[in-house]
Amino acid sequence: MRKRRRTVKSVGSPRKGVRLRKMAYQVLWAVERGADADTVLENFRSQLWDPRDRDLLTEIVQGVLRKQAYLDHVLHALTGGSYYDLDPAARILLRIGLYQLLEMDRIPPYAAVHATVEVSRHISGVSTKLVNAVLRKAVGLNGRSLLPDRAQDPIRYLAVRYSFPQWMVRRWVEWWGEAKAEAVLQALQARPVLYIRRHLPVPDERFIELLRQERLIVEPVPGIPDCFRVVEGRPQRTPSFRKGYFAIQDATSQIVSLLVRVRPGETLLDACAAPGNKTTRFLQQMDYRGTVVVADVSPARLRETLENLRRWLQRERLSDANLRVLPIVGDMRTPPLRPDVLFDWVVVDAPCSNLGVAHRHPELKWRLRPEDIQALGRLQGALLAGVAPHVRPGGFLLYAVCTLEREETYDVVEAFLKTHPDFSPVPLRSLGGPACIEAFIEDRHFFVAWPDRFPADGFFGVVFRRRAS
Repeated sequence: MRKRRRTVKSVGSPRKGVRLRKMAYQVLWAVERGADADTVLENFRSQLWDPRDRDLLTEIVQGVLRKQAYLDHVLHALTGGSYYDLDPAARILLRIGLYQLLEMDRIPPYAAVHATVEVSRHISGVSTKLVNAVLRKAVGLNGRSLLPDRAQDPIRYLAVRYSFPQWMVRRWVEWWGEAKAEAVLQALQARPVLYIRRHLPVPDERFIELLRQERLIVEPVPGIPDCFRVVEGRPQRTPSFRKGYFAIQDATSQIVSLLVRVRPGETLLDACAAPGNKTTRFLQQMDYRGTVVVADVSPARLRETLENLRRWLQRERLSDANLRVLPIVGDMRTPPLRPDVLFDWVVVDAPCSNLGVAHRHPELKWRLRPEDIQALGRLQGALLAGVAPHVRPGGFLLYAVCTLEREETYDVVEAFLKTHPDFSPVPLRSLGGPACIEAFIEDRHFFVAWPDRFPADGFFGVVFRRRAS
C-alpha cells in the first residue's frame, strides 16, 4: 500500500504567529517520519530573519520532542481516551498547542489556541473543531494533576513525567535505583547547555571579546582547557565559526578526549573519526608531529572530517613535513591495514545508542528498542576486536561512547577482556591527564559522566593497555 502523502490546503497566507506554528508542525511531521530533527529545524530556522522567531520555533519543536509522552498522556485524558485513534497530524498539532499552554507562560493562552487552530485549517485530514475543543479544555489546566499515581506504578509515573519509554525507565530503575534514575531522567529532559571548544590560539579575554563582537556571549568552563559555555547567541551563525576558530563540542566529549595522552612523534589511529572534534585535540597534543590515521566507514563522513580539520586547524600545521594525516575509508571491524601496522594509541569513539545525549536529540529514544542496544553492544565489541591487533605492545586503546547503557559499557569491557587477555584496563589517574578528569573517575578505571552531576552529555570511557612483549 502506498503511503498517503500529507498535503497542505491552500487557504490563504497565514499570519506570522500562525506561520511559526505551521513551521513547527512541518518539522515535527518530518521527524515523525524518521528525519533528523536538527537538520530539518535548521532548514526552517534559516527562513526566519527575526532571532526571536527562530528561538520560538526552536523552543516549540524541541519542547514537544522532549515532553512528548507527557503531552500525549494529558491529551489522552482530555480526549476521553480517543487520542491515540486520531490522525498523526492531529496528534502533532495538539502537542504543539498543549506545549504552549502548559510550558510557555510568556505566550497568552488565547494566542496559543488561536494560532494552532488556524494551522489546522491549512492541513488536510485534521478537524479544526476537534483541535479547538481540546485546546480550549486545556486552558488553565495543571497537567501534573493528571500524572499516573506514583505509589501504584512508579515506572509509569517516571516514564510519563519525564517522557521516556517505559522499558527504558524500568531498566534504569533496576540498575541505579529509583532516586538515581529519576535524577538522570530529569537531567536528560532539561534544555541542554551548549559548549564550544576553542581552536584559535589566543588568551581567554581576547577570544571572549572577539565572539562578543559577533553577538555570541560565552564564558570559560573552569578546569577544562579551551572549553567555553554559550550564554547567549547562536555559534553557527558567527564568522568565527565559519573560519574554524572554534567547534561546537560538548564538555564531556572534550574531557574524554583528554584521556588520550599521545606524545609528539607517536602514531595514532582514530578508528571512528567523524566529524573530527576529538582528532583536533590529538593533533594538538602531538604538537603536529607524528602520524594520525583518520578512519570512517562512510566516505562522505570522512570527507567532512578532513574538511573540518583543514578549517579548524592552521593549514600550515597540517602540511608540516613532520606530520602525516592519512585518511582511510573502511569498516574497522576488519580494518584495511596490514597486520604489521601498529599504533601507539588507537581510539574507538564507537557508534552507540546516543542515550547520553537524549536531551539534545530527544526523538532518538522513541526509535530505539531493547534489541537495538544489544546489537550496538555486539558492534562495539567487534570494533574493539578489529582494531586490537593494531595496538603495539605497550600501547593504548581508548573505548568511548556517549551512553550509559550496561550492554554498551561494562558488558563490552568485560567481553573484550575475556577474549583479549593481553589487554588490561589502565587506572585513569596513572595517565597523568588534567585535573578535570578526576571528578569523572569511577572504580579507578572508568570515566563515567553522569548528566545529573554535571550539566553535559552522559559519557563512558575506558583505556586499555596492551601487555608489552
